[in-house]
Amino acid sequence: MSELIVVGFDDPYQADEVLLKLNRLQKEHLVDLEGAAVVRRHEEGKVTIWQGRPLVAYGAVDGGISGGLWGLLFGLLFASPILGWAAG
Repeated sequence: MSELIVVGFDDPYQADEVLLKLNRLQKEHLVDLEGAAVVRRHEEGKVTIWQGRPLVAYGAVDGGISGGLWGLLFGLLFASPILGWAAG
């Protein structure tokens, strides 16, 4: 089950330190991060967001692979694997 956890810091660099620590813990298989982001609001009101990995690109790749495999499977079932793969 996924959980969303939001933590606020007074020091703008403390979030980066915590994210680095979480990445180390993930490499040791102690936590499982599906995604992480650092959001900063600057004094002039501008908001910047930094993500640990480009989630849109990963979603597109996962969707393309999944769709291609399902299309290939249905194409094999109905005797047109190349057309099914392309449609998927």
